[in-house]
Amino acid sequence: MSRTDGGIAYRGLDPLVNDVGYIAFMDQFSLNLVDVATNKATTTSAEWKRMAALFRSIYDIPGNRPAKDQLFRPQHFYQNGTVAMTIGYSLDPLVRGARGGQNIDLVSYPVLPESPGVGPGTRTENLMITSSAQNKSKAFEVLKFLVSEEVQTENSRKGIGTVLNDERIMRVMGADVEAAKGKNVQALFRNKLPPIPAISKYEGAAFIAAFPFVPDLAMDEESVDDVLKKMETQINAAVAAERAKEAN
Repeated sequence: MSRTDGGIAYRGLDPLVNDVGYIAFMDQFSLNLVDVATNKATTTSAEWKRMAALFRSIYDIPGNRPAKDQLFRPQHFYQNGTVAMTIGYSLDPLVRGARGGQNIDLVSYPVLPESPGVGPGTRTENLMITSSAQNKSKAFEVLKFLVSEEVQTENSRKGIGTVLNDERIMRVMGADVEAAKGKNVQALFRNKLPPIPAISKYEGAAFIAAFPFVPDLAMDEESVDDVLKKMETQINAAVAAERAKEAN
């Protein structure tokens, strides 16, 4: 799909370098950034290298690597129509594409040969009740309401993914979203979730430390191994800083 036609560069896939693409790759390979037992970075492990090599190979396709400052330009997909595919986890591409005059549809996420039918995970923002909350019972009632069948069905119709494993609620996903009419919305639910190993409490700090190096994985200026080593160094420094804060 990547080519130049009439002076315009067209690419097959974009972007993998945003947080959605980065996490999707990690989860599908069942990887974390920090080993929960040692609190050390895992990015130079064999599985990380395999994942990063696949990531790089997608950009190695002739014509599919833009300039570094153009790696994440969603308007190329949503508005300009110069990128064939992008990664998402909601109906947002349909809505944004419709606004930009693009006829966009959905397909399930590509799967690994050794894990057929297994897609990315669901690392999400979560609502929790702290131990210091003064009205835990009332707060819990609010959470019960938010995850009720009624509210989840209403949200699903509006295009907000449900947190419930309920096919009836999944089937009405996007029913009230005009841009989703006649689209393959159920592709969002086709794959199974991957197994995610235990997550270190320092995973968030590691994510922030590692993310600036993701564009370097897409480019060909440094080897994949060298980029992963830089990630490892920054992650270990970030974890050490967090642990030092805890000790003070």
